[in-house]
Amino acid sequence: MIYAYKTLTLVKLYFSTFLCLCIQSIMYNKRFILQHQRSIREWTSNLINNFTKDTHKVRQIGDPVLRQVAKPVDLATIVTPDFKKLCDRLVSTLRRHNGCGIAAPQIGVPLQVIAVEFTGYDLKVAMDKYGSKGVSKLQMSLFPLKVMINPKIKIIDPTMLALKEGCLSVKGYRAMVPRVKEIEVEMLNVSGNTETFRSLGWTSRIIQHEVDHLQGNLFVDTMLYKTLINDSWNEFVD
Repeated sequence: MIYAYKTLTLVKLYFSTFLCLCIQSIMYNKRFILQHQRSIREWTSNLINNFTKDTHKVRQIGDPVLRQVAKPVDLATIVTPDFKKLCDRLVSTLRRHNGCGIAAPQIGVPLQVIAVEFTGYDLKVAMDKYGSKGVSKLQMSLFPLKVMINPKIKIIDPTMLALKEGCLSVKGYRAMVPRVKEIEVEMLNVSGNTETFRSLGWTSRIIQHEVDHLQGNLFVDTMLYKTLINDSWNEFVD
């Protein structure tokens, strides 16, 4: 009887110790997460506040920020006024340079945020350049503005298509770049809600290009060998 009582007491002691350790671990992890979120928010705020008011410059190849792996954005940061400023600056810079896609590292902020749109104007320019058959072959279509936070890509159709691409951060140059035909994108929107959608053709290519930026990659890293050209090469021919 005494042996059984001692055994029960030891079990209770071990259980109490284990429970205390679990609680301490949970509290430590919670404090760590809160501190991490707070540091990310402060870091984001500092980056955004470093913007000069009138600049819409796009960082160019050679800038170290374009080779950094961008950090994911937490929900607590998404709802802040500073993050909204970042998204607004990203979109205004995209439109100022007549682009179809842009990633936060291109404006000097290594966070996982991209903006993509393909407007009626873009479609008209493509029609003038490639004709209706060319636009159809390239699978170009309207794509309303979408700001994507922490985008993740899943390959749906692995068929590889090599087409000519340019980049706001490699100004004046283009090359043939292979991309998969169709993808599924999972992302957070500017309200912090999860969205999932499928994309194929030209829009899929734009999204893949921008997501590459979040990994510190540029199109010159995956272009086909010897396809890089200067857009103005013929101006230098006598």
